Amino acid sequence: AGCGGGQRRLNAAAAALQAAPPSGVNTALLLGRAGAVRSSAVTNQSNAVFAKLKSPTQATAGQLVEALQQLGAIALEASPEDLEVLAEHPTYRQLLAELTRQLPRDVGERSSWEQAWTPQVLRNLKVLRLPESVDPRLSTRLGNAVVQGASRMDLDTLLHAICDICAVDKRGQGPDDYALWLLGQRLEELCSGSALGELGLSQLVPVLHRFAHPAIRDRVAGRGSSAVLRHVHHGLSTLGPSELATLLQAYEDVPGLVADALAALAIHAGTDAGLGKLGLAEITVVASALAKQEAKVGVVAAAVLRRLRSLLAEDPAASVELAARSASGAAAALAEDDAAGSELLRAALDAIGARVSAGSTDVRLPTEAMVQLLRLELASRSRGVVDAGRSVAAPAWLQSVVDALAPKLGELSPSMLADLAKALAGSRVELGAFLVEALQTAATAQATFLSPQEFGVIAMALAELGVLGREFLEAFDVEAALARELPLAEVAGVVWPMAVAEVDSPIAWSLAASSFEACRKQFRSLPRREKALLYEALKLRANLEAPWAQGTAAAEICSDAAWHECWLERRSEVAPPSPFGDMVEGHLKELGMDFERGVEGEDGLYGMAFRFPKWNFVLDLLAHAPRHPASNRSRGALVLRHRTWAAAERSVLAVPDTMWEQIGERADVSGLEGAEAVQAARHAHQREWLKAKLLGIRREDLIKETDLQEDTVALLKDVQFGGAGGIGKDALKMLQDEPLLVRQRSAEKFVASIAKQGNIRNATAWLIGIIKKEQVAYAKQQEDEKLKRKQEWAAAVETRPAGGWKHEAGRPFAEAEIGLNVSGKVTNALKTRVWADIGFVGDGTFKAKEGRFRVGDELLNLQIASVNVEKNVIECKVTMQTRVQRVGSEPNTQNAKAVAHAKSSAKAKARPRPQAPGGAAAAAVAAPGAAKAKARPR
Repeated sequence: AGCGGGQRRLNAAAAALQAAPPSGVNTALLLGRAGAVRSSAVTNQSNAVFAKLKSPTQATAGQLVEALQQLGAIALEASPEDLEVLAEHPTYRQLLAELTRQLPRDVGERSSWEQAWTPQVLRNLKVLRLPESVDPRLSTRLGNAVVQGASRMDLDTLLHAICDICAVDKRGQGPDDYALWLLGQRLEELCSGSALGELGLSQLVPVLHRFAHPAIRDRVAGRGSSAVLRHVHHGLSTLGPSELATLLQAYEDVPGLVADALAALAIHAGTDAGLGKLGLAEITVVASALAKQEAKVGVVAAAVLRRLRSLLAEDPAASVELAARSASGAAAALAEDDAAGSELLRAALDAIGARVSAGSTDVRLPTEAMVQLLRLELASRSRGVVDAGRSVAAPAWLQSVVDALAPKLGELSPSMLADLAKALAGSRVELGAFLVEALQTAATAQATFLSPQEFGVIAMALAELGVLGREFLEAFDVEAALARELPLAEVAGVVWPMAVAEVDSPIAWSLAASSFEACRKQFRSLPRREKALLYEALKLRANLEAPWAQGTAAAEICSDAAWHECWLERRSEVAPPSPFGDMVEGHLKELGMDFERGVEGEDGLYGMAFRFPKWNFVLDLLAHAPRHPASNRSRGALVLRHRTWAAAERSVLAVPDTMWEQIGERADVSGLEGAEAVQAARHAHQREWLKAKLLGIRREDLIKETDLQEDTVALLKDVQFGGAGGIGKDALKMLQDEPLLVRQRSAEKFVASIAKQGNIRNATAWLIGIIKKEQVAYAKQQEDEKLKRKQEWAAAVETRPAGGWKHEAGRPFAEAEIGLNVSGKVTNALKTRVWADIGFVGDGTFKAKEGRFRVGDELLNLQIASVNVEKNVIECKVTMQTRVQRVGSEPNTQNAKAVAHAKSSAKAKARPRPQAPGGAAAAAVAAPGAAKAKARPR
């Protein structure tokens, strides 16, 4: 055909494609029919068709096609359940099997199959359901039939037939590659036979869109041939926004054409009409194409956001999922400094948020759509925060998205988890720890499925968020990952999180060092950020553990000036100088503190805003908030810095910049007039607050260094430790070494002297003087008490024997048990204190009324109350069962028996006691009055 014929065929194809109902649409609804017929009617009608067909194996091809046509008409009004039942009917399966047998087995086979039957079969099979056991050769042989009749088909008929086969095919078996090659050839012939400008691109675009069917896009080479693309490129300027959107979807896999189509779309976007006629689906297509472009097409992105906002306002039923995808693609195309585009994105997100809030409290969106919304909102709100130390509150609708998303994070793919983790780490929106903890749980559960790159992104984000735990690293098996050959950038993504999580595995660090050796050639190409992270991790490891061996790649990194420069760049980002440094320096000078400002630490990593050399103390001014807003945990970079200082036994006071304003506002400015007076009051309040904090930390350090007892600390609770006018370390250490009474008296007199005399110029010397006086007083008191004890002992019943009070044959004190009943002889008595030999190497002692017991009394059933092995003291007590045999008195029957029983208890336990003659009655006679003695009150 000539060029004019090609245009006519193209017009017919485009019209046919536009008229064709989309796949998956209920045909009954398109025809205006009101629902499906009853199941019994479907069954009866299909059984009638099968009865007329009788045996499919004996039917002709025409009869099979006719029966399939009748079943297709029934299926138009059948329910999905009826179609499932029909698909498993034995006769229906036989029909399909026989139909497969009668179709041509290849394109060259001569058969009785008529070409008019092929579209009929395809049309009806699209309506019917194929059974699971259908012969996979059915779709392939249908493709053979299409190829045999291709010479008599128009392009639109051939394209429809191929697409119908794809719709019928469930296993990817058909059509075969030859049929698809033929389809591409027909397209190329159409374009090759037409001059540029002769084919109307507005009619060609719907045909090309059909060629982008997912089942044939990658198998029809002709759709991307130069003959076709030259017509497309030539006619781009003639297309409207809708046709360009369709073309973008058809050729999203051809980057050059997508870029040209977006450039053409930018012309429309710059007009007054813009993209005002595009629907939400078309907007989503354009936004998806924008997201994949490296070159920023800001004018198109802005037009997409404007149209998106209008659609959300006009259509209450607009899909929030598509809106989220559209906003995400447009946001990716905006430049960082595009203030107008950022405002449009903010407006679009507010419109989406209003739609989410208006829906219900239960957000019902696909998980990926919620992730896109969350990432967009976090990036948009964080972009507007100028002050790095401040965070922003999350809107109510975003919090509802977070609450709905957190339990579903396990459904996300590893790549989506990595994207979400990265977005959270870069966010300044306050979300709470719930989502971050859920992210860590989901990432740990999927750790074995993560690639090293995905793991590095997630681990880095969790470390920055301050929630990285060793469980995630162990689940991923860091050692096994480092044992493989990884790019240096991925190694950096593993090593820095290892440093934050305090991984102390020598194997893991050794494998990391080996990876550096293998990646020396990649040192120059490594991005500066990754260089800085590696430098910090390796330098930190060398400072806290052991230096890297000379000549190794790790040692080379730590000593390289270029790597150190990369680290300084990162340090200026994560720990920039505080704008309150000059103010704090003024406060410290007014307080008379000895300090150094802007000092580089001996670790070679971290700079100290203010260092107090005499105190080994660091004042860290934080321009960034110490806690990450998305997790409410200390940031990983801050944790590393403070851990290094703590290892050097330095105390740290970290003050965020946001606190200075809050402290100043707490000042009492009532009654003050003028801004200068108010500012001076706030300045003084800040200074006193800083003084209290510094001296408080110094106090805790001195208590720890001197090991001062808690009771003494309590007595000196209102006394300043350290600093000008405070008690120094020497006095506190001297006080700690003194006995309790000296400490107590010295502390009390010191506090009393301060209350009486006010401030003391040298509190340390003053306290030392008091301690020395109390030492003298305490020594005199001890001498006096010693003399008094000697005098009291002189009044004891018995004097100390020449060999002392020890009993060499007694049992050791360690064998004494609390609650054990013992017996023995009284050895001495002094007023209310009594001593008795109870069988141990030393006497037991107890208190009793003065004069109740005498030396030589035999005691029975004393009970051990406490044992002090170190001081060789056994404290006993008298109980209701205690009995005494008074020395020099007549023994009564009961006490005599008790004493005899106590002395022979061991022997009595070792052998059975013989039965007394007369049994129990005789025993009662042998101890007359025993029952009365037992009942008599003591």
